[in-house]
Amino acid sequence: MRDTLLVGTAVLSAGCSVFFNPDNIHKGDGPIGIIDANDDALLQDSQVIGIADPTMIRVESAYPTLLDEGTGAYASRPAIVALHGDNFVKETANLSVTFTPSTAATLIDLKVSSDHKYVVLALSVPIDTTCAPPNAIPVMVTVTQDDGMGGTATAHLTDAFSVHCLNELTANVESGLLDAKYSTIDLAAALTFTPQAVATRAAILRSASHIVIAGAVTASAAGASPGPGGGIGGAANAPGTGPGHGQKGLGGVGSGGGGGGAGFVIAGKAGTGNGAGDGLGGVATGDPWLASYVTNQPSGGGGGQSSTSVGGLGGAGGGMIELTASGDISVAAVTATGGNSTAGTAPAGAGGAGTGGVILLRTGGTITTGVLGVVTGATIGNGGASSNGRIRIDAAAGTIQDAVTIGPMFSNALVVATEYPVVSLRGMPGDQTSTLLVLDRSGNLVDNGHLYHPIFDNSGAAQITPVLKVGFNRICVLVAGNVDPSIAEGTNCIDLGYAP
Repeated sequence: MRDTLLVGTAVLSAGCSVFFNPDNIHKGDGPIGIIDANDDALLQDSQVIGIADPTMIRVESAYPTLLDEGTGAYASRPAIVALHGDNFVKETANLSVTFTPSTAATLIDLKVSSDHKYVVLALSVPIDTTCAPPNAIPVMVTVTQDDGMGGTATAHLTDAFSVHCLNELTANVESGLLDAKYSTIDLAAALTFTPQAVATRAAILRSASHIVIAGAVTASAAGASPGPGGGIGGAANAPGTGPGHGQKGLGGVGSGGGGGGAGFVIAGKAGTGNGAGDGLGGVATGDPWLASYVTNQPSGGGGGQSSTSVGGLGGAGGGMIELTASGDISVAAVTATGGNSTAGTAPAGAGGAGTGGVILLRTGGTITTGVLGVVTGATIGNGGASSNGRIRIDAAAGTIQDAVTIGPMFSNALVVATEYPVVSLRGMPGDQTSTLLVLDRSGNLVDNGHLYHPIFDNSGAAQITPVLKVGFNRICVLVAGNVDPSIAEGTNCIDLGYAP
């Protein structure tokens, strides 16, 4: 049997690391390099076994060309780099790869393709607290091998790839100040996002390595002020905001109409107290898979009103909190509660409640969590009741709590020795709605655009045997309702280096 290597790097968003990084899906000019006409040979299925001349070794290119700082640290999945050239000896005991500077990367494993044109590397990129964005560290790769005559032959590739410097998150920060990605997230205390009177962006925390938060993460609303990413509660005589917002109550003789509760998982309830003047509840929105944040924003309830006094405020939507790591995630608790409505000045109507928030946890390693909460805000007086929020967990290992949606996540080993590897996934027991695809380094579908549909058994396990290209591959699994692998929240990917 031919000796083969399938090395996996998970790309969980924003960078070239483990478990989905949508920013690094190449579409002609992305951060992982540009393919030109001279690179066509890199995309071919070069599996013909040839004869190498070890004295004529050369390294022509490397892919990808940008690796995130921290990838592979804390036992997270390593980075993958495919070197393309010629006359690499197949016997890995007779071939070595080094890096300059030597501290930029650590070699974990390597394999050489039988046609002697590819060397696939698995690397760990150490965390360097002196490496700060937007800086990048260029790295030279040197390949040395026995020349067959008692000596050695060497080839260099200057600027083969660069290490993308990232910050380390070690202290509390508001959602609007979060970096797109960190080399590591290590917090010894709680992480609390302050509700704001205006809409703010979702609290998305992504790490190239692991996430450890000793305290609770809180992204809840407070009254009409939403958590990060949530909809605002309606002012008096005004609707809430968000796709499932509650409608405003209307003024009338006597008691004012209550504002409608916001809708999310279920429709919100209408206010009461004034018949035709009651605010309607918001419609149910989004989907249990959280295929897109755009359609799954928590919403605010409508404000109450009366013709003679000021109505109450609608409760805001809870926050949207995402924790994504290529390695393990450990967090004490995560809470994203909806905002409570308030009473109006008598005889005005009260506001409707805001919906619970969104929690998305994605790890290429083991998940360890405490309580997860996305309950609706409380309703007061004649305001309408609202809906709880949504939780999805994608995890290769660890205990997943009941009553949450389990998204598909890769759980296969790092190295396999078969031409058609078995890729293992963990997901929702009985689910058949996800889609798996294989992309080459240019972002094109492999195997004539063939798509796969994993079938998860009663234990939540599934296996797929995809066709790969020699060199670099990216395998992505999309949740139901997502058709675009660049939508990070609806996609998990793993990078695979293939050297048959």
